[in-house]
Amino acid sequence: MKQKIIALLLALAAAVSLTACGEAGDSSITEEETSSDSVSSEAEDSSSLESEEAAILAAVPNEAREDCVAYLTDGTMTNDTVVMTLDGTDITADMLIYFLGYYETYYMSMFSAYGYDIELEDSYSDDMTYTDFFLQIAENAAVQMTAARVLAESAGVTFSEENQTSLNESIASIVESDVLYVGANSEVMEELFACTIYGNAYQDTVYGEGGAEEITDEAAEDYADENGYYNCRYILFYGLDDDGNALEDEALEAVQAEAEECYQSLSQLSGDALVEAFQTQQEELNYDGNTEEFYVTPSSSLVDGFSDAVLSLEEYQVGMSDATSYGYFVVLRLPLGDENLDSVKEDYASSLFSAAISDAISAAEITYEDVLDEVDYAAFFEKLAALQEIIDSAA
Repeated sequence: MKQKIIALLLALAAAVSLTACGEAGDSSITEEETSSDSVSSEAEDSSSLESEEAAILAAVPNEAREDCVAYLTDGTMTNDTVVMTLDGTDITADMLIYFLGYYETYYMSMFSAYGYDIELEDSYSDDMTYTDFFLQIAENAAVQMTAARVLAESAGVTFSEENQTSLNESIASIVESDVLYVGANSEVMEELFACTIYGNAYQDTVYGEGGAEEITDEAAEDYADENGYYNCRYILFYGLDDDGNALEDEALEAVQAEAEECYQSLSQLSGDALVEAFQTQQEELNYDGNTEEFYVTPSSSLVDGFSDAVLSLEEYQVGMSDATSYGYFVVLRLPLGDENLDSVKEDYASSLFSAAISDAISAAEITYEDVLDEVDYAAFFEKLAALQEIIDSAA
């Protein structure tokens, strides 16, 4: 896989997630504990990165740095060429080319890594090539990012001081050679970061406390129930041998009996006594060593049968799973708690915002300029690959 795409993945994740950002945890090293050696090392690392970036940029053709879109399309478009409009709002070529270069680079790298020999002119489906496919998803991404900003601005959303600080930090993180690697420029990255933060601000303003569509605790709890969010503790009674194979019937029956004994003893308790006893048993008996609460979201990857066991319970009720591929689980369902409920609210807000964007796009008039049909995309991707080779060789 091409090396520079790793940095672009991080940049794209920041630019197009359109979800609220979490707070960073406190550092475990205080200012007083930071040694002069570590400060010196960080300074040396920064100087080394700056030198590497300077060497890369020195190898890049000046025309690419001045206007990468014009360079890659042989002047058919420039960075500022309007290629689409969304209800009269211009979408320029630099944004489209960012996504086009990104998706082509990412997918073709993945295809190669997994051994697929795919060419851009190959058929993606009955009516489109891979080039057509990459252009289509790039156009969709550019429309979605633009719609996010338009939606936020139409709702009167403005940047808070925190939003502006976040934007400034994101802009400061931009590495020019990373952006050039997919045929774009630093200015469009600033626009993408701004669109993302507008989206975050919209969610805070509309769905946050006091917002026009505030997500209450009750609404978040209903959303959690409907979508598979829950909090619990568990004790795993392991049903596999050292080689990962299922135990023989007699041994497995002994594991089941141990789990049932634990379940029966705990099911006699309730309230705080149950929670305390379960935690004690968890510390003593849980095969995988986890002694903490276990918060589950729809994206969690779990063994079949685990969620069924927990979701069949009321809060502060203990239960036992059927046999699973790992053995038996004794589980205690718990309330989500404030921190997890806040996480559910963020996910719910993100879902509502995505739906609002989809509705806005469906209702919008989107135009596509003729210049999109004038680009020689085969030549474009060939020239992009050559530019990436220059950057890789200089890195």
